[in-house]
Amino acid sequence: MKKIIKLTETDLRFLIERIINERKQVGILYHNTLMERLFKIIQENRLKVNSDDLSNIINFRSKRDDNLMFHALAGPILKDRSKIPPSISFTRNKQYKRYDDEVVIVLDGDKLSERYGITPYSNFGGRKHDEMEERVFRDVVNLDKYIIKIILPYESKRMESLLNDRGIPYEIDNRKKIW
Repeated sequence: MKKIIKLTETDLRFLIERIINERKQVGILYHNTLMERLFKIIQENRLKVNSDDLSNIINFRSKRDDNLMFHALAGPILKDRSKIPPSISFTRNKQYKRYDDEVVIVLDGDKLSERYGITPYSNFGGRKHDEMEERVFRDVVNLDKYIIKIILPYESKRMESLLNDRGIPYEIDNRKKIW
């Protein structure tokens, strides 16, 4: 037997507000890339996972991976490259910029977390040297839904035209690298 529950308009508004606002609070995320890569990212409207970089698989916030061995001179060496979990790297540090000519994609992390699992990550041994990194382990599609703005390191008529055509806000920022 089904029960019918009667709600007042106030109760219904309260429930709707709770449902809408109850989500993971990630905040703003930043993804750095090169200008050449940005053009393809915007055209495809997607960020693709990457497994080329060794740092993609070393997570010092978790226990040591059996797939790695550490060599005194060479550092970490993969035993089986097929076990690399491809990922996309983000940071919560708005000042992080490895190279002067990097583009910064500013994303709504709260909105992104509604469809994608976001995992804290550290290459440098936890909180003491935390680069405030987050990872997503699958392609981010319909990227324009999550972009707040793009920060270009220099003027580029070709890139600015593409961003304008797609309705993506951008700004030019000539700051120097800090990392």
